[in-house]
This record gives sequence, structure tokens and C-alpha cells, in this order.
Amino acid sequence: MRTARIGEVVRGVGALWLALLPQAGALLLAVAKLIDAFGPAGRWRLPLGLWAAWLPFLLPVPVQLAAASTFDGWLTAQVGLALLASLVVSSERAVPFRWVLAGLAAALALMVVERSVSTGLWGDETPALSWSGVRGVSTLSVDDRVKGSSSSRYVPKSWIGVDRDGLYLAELEVRASSSDFGWDWYRYADGFGVRRVPGDEAVASAVEVPPTGEPLRYVSREVNLGESVAGRRFRAQLEMRSETRQVTSGCRGVLLQENGRPYRGACLPVELGPEWRAFELEFSIPDDSTVTGVRVVLNDLERDFEVRGAVIEELVAGTWHTLPAPEPTGVGLMPAFAGRRRQEHFSVRLTPTESWQRLALAVPGSEADARGRLTLLLQVEGGTSIIVRDVSLAPLDGTSKRPIPSPSERLRLWYPHPNLAGHAFVSLAALALRVAQGATASAATLA
Repeated sequence: MRTARIGEVVRGVGALWLALLPQAGALLLAVAKLIDAFGPAGRWRLPLGLWAAWLPFLLPVPVQLAAASTFDGWLTAQVGLALLASLVVSSERAVPFRWVLAGLAAALALMVVERSVSTGLWGDETPALSWSGVRGVSTLSVDDRVKGSSSSRYVPKSWIGVDRDGLYLAELEVRASSSDFGWDWYRYADGFGVRRVPGDEAVASAVEVPPTGEPLRYVSREVNLGESVAGRRFRAQLEMRSETRQVTSGCRGVLLQENGRPYRGACLPVELGPEWRAFELEFSIPDDSTVTGVRVVLNDLERDFEVRGAVIEELVAGTWHTLPAPEPTGVGLMPAFAGRRRQEHFSVRLTPTESWQRLALAVPGSEADARGRLTLLLQVEGGTSIIVRDVSLAPLDGTSKRPIPSPSERLRLWYPHPNLAGHAFVSLAALALRVAQGATASAATLA
């Protein structure tokens, strides 16, 4: 009698947790079934269907464990689905449906809370139902891809209710949670690879050069000032070295040029060896230029090389001023591309530090779509991690309505990934239809 009572309690708690955390609920229901399996003589009587349902889901687990060597979300999903399937195949007793409903009501309430809290976050990486999430603090991390156009990542955030005739100010605060900023370069050929040089006191990049003869054999860093650069003077400074001696000529080497057709600029051939060597190049943009940016290019070197300290400066009133965080380094805030080329896109930029820094961008309402939805992008350098807080978008005229931030498009509750949450709740729905046969039959009768 006491064993039966314990089984009922465990079954009720498991039914409640089916909605809050399906894997835990399924585990508790499986425990209740094991309790029920005690016979009068105290022997286990496990249903054959229990094992028959587990095996197809558990067979891949050893292989995945050997490949991944960690317990990740996929393992949780495999075990959870196995437990749920065991209940569907071998349901000797119905789950208390009132507790399933209570759990579903609690989960629905938490989903509403999550959607509300997520409006203050940037991106989907930070769980809204966490201490950081409820404080409006987001963490964004980016992998350091060696290959590809760059390692940087564009993370979007949207608002609705934007007046296309208005002017808005987008603001946020950002600080670094890693110290690996300043190594990435844009790449234009598939064969290029860029990675950070480990152990170097200054941030240095190792550039893997594709075979001779491939087109677009260069890497670049770019600055867009959001206004014409015609008649303005710029300077590029950097250091380079190569394990094997390289000597270039003409415009094979370092280029400083306008970042748009016809790409006029200055060229500096290089001679590289195992020791670091400094290079400096100046260029005045022609008065008839229509572009809004400049770029430094490392062009058509024959073998791999390393580069560090690459900066672009502008001469203003007789003094050189360093332009912050050339793309794709650091962090940049910008409107969505909306069909424009990257070179035509202005962004406010900085290199994150351990202290909070403010990014602010004036955004015309015309950047919104026809329905008044405005999307901004945060470009984050590859191989880095940042923390973002105090995200806002407000009208500058003080009369327009404040736009409404959009919530996260995918709910995750307390799961490590939205996919895992989705699979868990689909499994829950299938299980609920099976174990609540009495309630389902009653509803069908009333209908």
C-alpha cells in the first residue's frame, strides 16, 4: 500500500514536470513505473515494451559519446526521447491529467515572461530566463573561422512601429569578455586563411596565401566614415614578416586606396624576412571621389606571412588621428544591408575593453521596411566574446512614438538551445495524447 502511494506521488510530480522539463518528467514517470513493477514477492517485473522502446534511441549514444566526448544537448534529447517513447509503448497506468495541465499552464506563463524579457536582449545566445537575461545583459560569442570571407558575425535586432519619416538614436553599452580583438581581415579568395598568432604580445595575424594564379589574392581592412572622403589624407601603418624571404614590386605588397570604384590609391612593395619590419603609406583621396571609405590591402604576396599593428589614420588640422576598429575587427553597429554592398555601409565602431563603452548611431526611419520594422546589425569580430546591455532605440525629435523592440523569434525556456526545447515539447504533445486517453475520450464525447 505504501509502495503504491509513493508511486502515485512520483507519478503526479512527473506529470507536472512533463511541461516544465519533459526529460525530467519522463524520468520521474519511468521511476513510478519501476515502483509499480514491484510484485507481492518483491521481484521486478519490467514490461518488455520498456526495453524495446529504449533501444532504438540509445544505440547511437555510445557512438556520439565517442565522437563528441562531452554530454551536450543531443544526449539530453536522446535520453529524453527514449524515456518518452518507453512511456508511449508501455503505459500501464494513465498519467494524472490535471497535473499535466498544471505544468502546461506554468510553462505557458513562463513563455510569456520569456518573450517579454527577450525584448531587452541582443541576439538569442543569452537565455531570457536567467539572471543575466532578466537584467537585460546579453553575451555574444563568435567562432574564429580560419577560412571564409571573415570570421566576424552579424547579429540582428529588430524594432517595430518605426516612422519612416523620423530620425532615431540607437544606443547600447558593450564591454569585452575576451581579449582577442584586432586580428581578423576580410578575405576575397577561398584559398585564404587567417588566424591569430598565439603567444604574441601584440595581436598578430598569420595569413595563409592561396596558390599563385588564383584571382583576388588579397586581404583588407576597411573604414567607412559615412561621408565623402574626397580631398582627405590618410595613412596606413603596420608590421609584417615571413619565414621565407619575399620581395615584391609595383602594387604587389601594401595598398592604401579609396574603398570603391575606381579604387585609386598608393602602392608600396615590400621585402619580408623572419624579423618584423614596419611599413607606412600615405594617400590623399582625389577631389572628385564619390566614395565614403578607405581600405588597406595586402595584395598578391606569393607565400604565407604574418601581420600586426595595422591601423588607418586621418590627417586632421595637422595631426594624425587613428580611426577606430577598422572592419572586420572590433564591434560595429549598423543598419541592415537591405541590398547594399558592404563598402557602402556606415557603422559606428570600437574595440571593446574590460570597461563599459557606449555605441550610438543615428538611424533614419527610412531604413525601416514598409511595415515600419527596423533591423540593426551588431558586427562582432571572430574569435571574441562581448557583453551588451542598455539597448535602446528612441526618436530624436521627441514627438514620435518610441519603437517597440521585437522579442526573440525562438523560445528556449531553460534549454541550452531552441531546437532542444522544440523537440522536447513536440515529444510532450505526443505523450500527452497517449497518456491522457481518458481526458481525450471525454473531450471527444462532449464534442
